[in-house]
Amino acid sequence: SVVDRPVTKAEDRLPDDMLVSERPRPRAPAPLTWSHNLDEALAEARRTNKRLLIDFETTWCGPCKTMDEWIWTDAEVAAAIRTGFVGVKLDGDVEKAAVSRFGVKGYPTMVVVDPASGKAIRTVTGYQSSAQMLAFLKQ
Repeated sequence: SVVDRPVTKAEDRLPDDMLVSERPRPRAPAPLTWSHNLDEALAEARRTNKRLLIDFETTWCGPCKTMDEWIWTDAEVAAAIRTGFVGVKLDGDVEKAAVSRFGVKGYPTMVVVDPASGKAIRTVTGYQSSAQMLAFLKQ
C-alpha cells in the first residue's frame, strides 16, 4: 500500500517502545533511598526484619538506567520496596565478590536475599517492567 505521508520516528519506534506501559503509571512522590554497602544493608534488613533487595547494575548498562528512570520511580514498585525491603545498589564492575557470591551473569540483576541466612531467595536478570518487578517482589 502507498503511504501518503512519511512515517514519523515515534511511529517507527512504537513497536520497540518498552516504556509504553510505564509512562501513564503514577510516579513515586519521593525517590527510593538505596544503600551502596552490602554489609550495612544486610545489617539493616536484619534489624528491621525486612528482606534485602540487591540491584546489580553497571555504569554502561542501558536497561539499568531505564529501570532507574522508570521502574524504581514507579509509585507501586517504590511502595512495595519501602514496605518490605532494604534496597542496595551494587556496581557489578566494582563489587566483584558480591557478583561471584550471587552468581550474577548479566545486568541488571535483582536478587532478593533472606537477611537471616544471607542467601538468595530468588533472582531475575534483565530489564523488568513495573508489572514484572511487582510480581517478582511479591513472590
